[in-house]
Amino acid sequence: MVQANTQTITIVDTDRSFEIQVESTEMLADGSLKLNVAPHYTEMINPVARNTANLMLSDNTLGANTGCNWNAWSMDSQGHITLTIDANDPDPCGDPNYNWPTFRDVYSFHWAYSSIQALTNAGISSGCDTTHFCPDQPVTRAQMAVFLEKSINGSNFIPEPATGMFSDVPTDYWAADWIERLALDEISSGCGAGAYCPETEVSRAHMAPLILRSVHLTDNNPYTPPAATGTLFDDIPANHWAADWIEALSNENITLGCDANNYCPDDNVSRAQMAAFLTRAFQL
Repeated sequence: MVQANTQTITIVDTDRSFEIQVESTEMLADGSLKLNVAPHYTEMINPVARNTANLMLSDNTLGANTGCNWNAWSMDSQGHITLTIDANDPDPCGDPNYNWPTFRDVYSFHWAYSSIQALTNAGISSGCDTTHFCPDQPVTRAQMAVFLEKSINGSNFIPEPATGMFSDVPTDYWAADWIERLALDEISSGCGAGAYCPETEVSRAHMAPLILRSVHLTDNNPYTPPAATGTLFDDIPANHWAADWIEALSNENITLGCDANNYCPDDNVSRAQMAAFLTRAFQL
């Protein structure tokens, strides 16, 4: 996923340095960085490919430099700079003086960096493994149950053992306890016909009622969103099945939509997006 940024990066190689303005960054699965340079910078810097073990990356967001064992960096004629991480080094950026992010695939200028850090600090997520958050991976309904119940009850919450409430969620399924707790809280009634569909990815439309029911769980009466106007998002008419929930999600400042005028209801929710939704919803 490519996200828009306004970030200035300084690259210092063994024999020269230059400052560039980055329009967007792309986080690659292996932790490498792809920096999409502002167009006027591509006219100043010729395409280049370098192998180095002494690359410095100046991160202006954190106000620090870090010496990283990148095995190469390169820039193509379109202004895409790729900093390739050394796959053979178990600790490629281990400078103790650098405030390295918790996860190697979420750099400080990732658009959801603050939300992911907040979610982690609150103990709601420990990432997809010990060193990665996998921000672009979609969230499943099983994962959503854990995210929501921990957001509601805190990181130390342990749900009661599952009893086999759903036909496709046996009691030994890894998230069975969380899924049944979500159902008992009347946040989700499953996907129909006595099933929960735990491995189904959550769309932005389906996410809206799940989050709002969770946020309003302690209200005196069951939460019902106001009727939609159909004017808030171009792709959400008033008769869309989730229009009331989506507009309420926006009115409660939990979502800004997917661009200036759309919500993208059928898009799957990524782990990065979920972090942003939960930090806003629960003020983490």
